[in-house]
Amino acid sequence: MRILIYGRFSSHHFAIRNVITSICKGLNETFDFSKNEIIILSNKANEKAFAEMSNLKIDTVDIDPDNAMKNQLYTLFKLPKYIKQNKIDLVIFPQITFYYWKKCKTVFYIDDLIEYQVKNQKSLSLKLRKFFYRRAAKISDRIITISENSKSDIQRILHAPANKIDILYCGRDESLVPLEKGSSIQTIKDALPRLKDVTSYLLYVGYLAHPQKNLLFVLDNIGEILKERNLSFVLVGPNGKDADLIHTKINEQNQKLDKERIISTGPVAKDLLPKFYSGADGFIFVSQYEGFGMPVLEAMSCGCPVITSNVSSLPEVASGCAELINPHDAVEFKNKIRKLLDEGKKDISFYEKPLNTYTWRNHVDGLSNLLNTIK
Repeated sequence: MRILIYGRFSSHHFAIRNVITSICKGLNETFDFSKNEIIILSNKANEKAFAEMSNLKIDTVDIDPDNAMKNQLYTLFKLPKYIKQNKIDLVIFPQITFYYWKKCKTVFYIDDLIEYQVKNQKSLSLKLRKFFYRRAAKISDRIITISENSKSDIQRILHAPANKIDILYCGRDESLVPLEKGSSIQTIKDALPRLKDVTSYLLYVGYLAHPQKNLLFVLDNIGEILKERNLSFVLVGPNGKDADLIHTKINEQNQKLDKERIISTGPVAKDLLPKFYSGADGFIFVSQYEGFGMPVLEAMSCGCPVITSNVSSLPEVASGCAELINPHDAVEFKNKIRKLLDEGKKDISFYEKPLNTYTWRNHVDGLSNLLNTIK
């Protein structure tokens, strides 16, 4: 069977890149190639991401990965021809895309349906994505999603039958491990001079995006705790939708505090992430909606105590190892932070269940079994 993985990703979609490369790396190492061939079709600029996957054939398209319009037009009009010309038996789409024509067996990843839950895109883009979600659900032979919550949403909103949907959880980054707190803090201070006065801090990692990430709520309510416990609040990650609202709120809240306690670093080098998590007194991730919630798993991998929302997939990922709150209840939010700080860090063995459940090996094994059932 000739299997095509449509492995395109833009330079700023770190999570999608991680999913695609983790899947391909796992299949390269474990899949049965005696009767199967796997081709990855990606943008030429991303070819190096697959360089060491010698069991896979890499094919490329010379389109800027950040030119969304050209990539979607290629997907819509030229990809079907590529599938026919290369006699592809099955195509896997690791992310939702503008694909309409069914030319062979098709597997779609639908991680979440945030467009139906939170207003986070312009009207035209929203209508297009909703259309292609419905189309993907209709033409796919199987749908892969990443949580029980997302499966429920896909059944309810897209009317896909339960037996067509498979849950394959995302995997944790195994380079994220607990590190010594003091040296971790010193390393990030040396790397980022803006943090030179930070001694103890709470952490957020992810896009600065409104309203999904609920950061205006967090910023409105965290100042009291920061001053009370002499803490900073460090936000790590790139700007997302309406990030200007978040930066304005950060400035407003810092003016109300005794000093600059809320600091946005922007994106940081990957090797600094375990140090940020290991140095933090707690991790704050109280989104309004997530399809999975990878930063929660990352924090737990480093032994960092977590406060997250009791909605969407987040309780599922937390697996009983985090403090859960109503993401709109300010009193509960503050009380849970105090509780988390008073209890301190737990041994890494406390997080055994999520760390053993959410691995890329489990995901790839499940994907391999699924592919073997599609004829």
